[in-house]
Amino acid sequence: MKIPSFSSLHFATQLRLATLLPVMIIIISFVYLYTAEASYRSQQQRLNESKHYLNQLLPSAEFALSRNNLPIIQKLIQSAATNPDLQLLSIYNAKKELLAFHGKPLKLPANLRNFFSYSQIFIHNNVLISPVFAPGTTHPILGWIAIKLDQNPIQIIYYQHLLLGLFIGFIGLISALIMQTLLSRKILLPIAKL
Repeated sequence: MKIPSFSSLHFATQLRLATLLPVMIIIISFVYLYTAEASYRSQQQRLNESKHYLNQLLPSAEFALSRNNLPIIQKLIQSAATNPDLQLLSIYNAKKELLAFHGKPLKLPANLRNFFSYSQIFIHNNVLISPVFAPGTTHPILGWIAIKLDQNPIQIIYYQHLLLGLFIGFIGLISALIMQTLLSRKILLPIAKL
């Protein structure tokens, strides 16, 4: 079966394609940008929630690691595990050995540096990793704390925005088809009478 070229199509079909193609490109661009922007916003919000939760846990982790008290570390993990969004929480000593965890234990990446500023947090596979220093100092590192919150709310928001974007695009496409049909009648009827 031979695919017809654009010039071999009927004039009405050429007009419809010429007017609908830019509309389709705009609608697809809108849906993509709308969904991508919403996804980025929700990921940033979840990252900020994770950082906030991590900053709440750091003073207790500093206290427990400075005294090398494993029962306090375990109680910290147990009390933090009551958060339903928490997927992973791990506390490590300065040698990156796992002391206590909730969820699936994580092996710390080998490229973590030994000294850096207190505010620096590493992000590794959606897991926030922060050093734990002695209270009031920025070195030596007493240990590490890793946290990961559930990513399902981000996916739900992504799909909600995708469906909303597709619905708006569908409404735009239907509106463009109606407008194009009405306008093409005004153009094609006089030409057909010639």
